[in-house]
Amino acid sequence: MYDECKKKNINVVGFSADAEPRNLKAMQLSLGFFTKTPNIDLLSGNNTLLKINIASDWNFFFMRPVQPYLCMQDGIHLVTKIRNRLLSETASMSINNQRIDVNHLFYIIQNYPKIDHNLVHSDVFPHDRQNYSSCLKITSDEVLNLLKDTNASATYVYLYLLKLIILTYVKADIDILARLYYGWIVTFSYRMWW
Repeated sequence: MYDECKKKNINVVGFSADAEPRNLKAMQLSLGFFTKTPNIDLLSGNNTLLKINIASDWNFFFMRPVQPYLCMQDGIHLVTKIRNRLLSETASMSINNQRIDVNHLFYIIQNYPKIDHNLVHSDVFPHDRQNYSSCLKITSDEVLNLLKDTNASATYVYLYLLKLIILTYVKADIDILARLYYGWIVTFSYRMWW
């Protein structure tokens, strides 16, 4: 795809896809991410390479200083994947010894009028696990405020970080500096949490 675009004088800056294993493998091979292949060379003779100045002490940042393009998971799949982790019956998550629990959202639905939160049961357990609109509803300001009031702080933090991911990667009207700010909050929070 990249070579065909170049033939037509189309410069590709990045590819975005879901985390399907074939896409991940193609991205890994084409970018040389911990692998080398003898038959894929996107760097030689390429005058449209992206040059990335990575600080030498950033040992956590795995990227070559020149890349043909950037690869990332698309924002909507990222958001729904993180929301689906909250819905998982096998995953057990906590922050500061407090459980992150989908039942906190059910508590809000059962004990507060719908006008206060605009949630329904299918927003919390959607039939379609790629239902992005349910992600927007469970991260609304109204729901986050009710979580604060019901002393569900771990679930609040989890959903607040999910909201910041939406602002960083999905919402089109967010200023680039705000995107960077929200993205780094999420990055540092997840790193401290793990």
